[in-house]
Amino acid sequence: MRLYSGGLLVWIAAVVLTLLGVVYREIHQMVFLLGAILLASGVLLEGYGLVNKCLATSVGKVAGALVATMIGALSMGISSVIVNQATGFSPGDFPYTVTFLAPLTAGHVILLLTVVMFILAPVVIMLLGVISMWRRYRGGSKYLEVEYVKMLLRLFSAITLFSLIISSWNEQQKGYEARLESAASWFAYTFEMYGNDPCARNKSEHVRRIESGQALVGSSRNGERAFFVRRCETNIFD
Repeated sequence: MRLYSGGLLVWIAAVVLTLLGVVYREIHQMVFLLGAILLASGVLLEGYGLVNKCLATSVGKVAGALVATMIGALSMGISSVIVNQATGFSPGDFPYTVTFLAPLTAGHVILLLTVVMFILAPVVIMLLGVISMWRRYRGGSKYLEVEYVKMLLRLFSAITLFSLIISSWNEQQKGYEARLESAASWFAYTFEMYGNDPCARNKSEHVRRIESGQALVGSSRNGERAFFVRRCETNIFD
């Protein structure tokens, strides 16, 4: 609640600075962003505590294991798509690259989890808020408004967190995906293809044999890499 209260106070300060015309070095925007971060931190902290309580139960541990498995499968799937985009070939041709890239797809996983949590979080927040108000009512408490305000603050903070992640993703998406594709092509070219091969025509080419008479060739020039298939039949006695 301190984070929620602090975030709202900082937001009020940002509005006051804007009304007063204090925009030096965009300080009003910085203060507004600080308030949003405080609000988002509040709901993250409460969510973390709730997840810990759930994981302490047997059902929670099973659910956590299932979620972790799904996240791992999702990371591998996203990694496979990126490897295909980077090389133009099946990710099955570059299995180690897919494995290497999987942890680096955390941005995509976080975005998807954020979308899922944005759908589930309001339901959970309202459900817990109603339960808290019902308990207060059953206990004869007259301060139902406090629980109602808490519920509204949590909903508002969850929306703020979602907005922060989406806006950050929109700003960094192109650069992030470009770096992932660059890392995929670099790893495939460097570690899954070989320069010392009779099918390599110059030092900038790395080769991987894919079937009899054909080779998968990676060519590097000025930091850019291209992948293609070349027919190549060698005879060690020639």
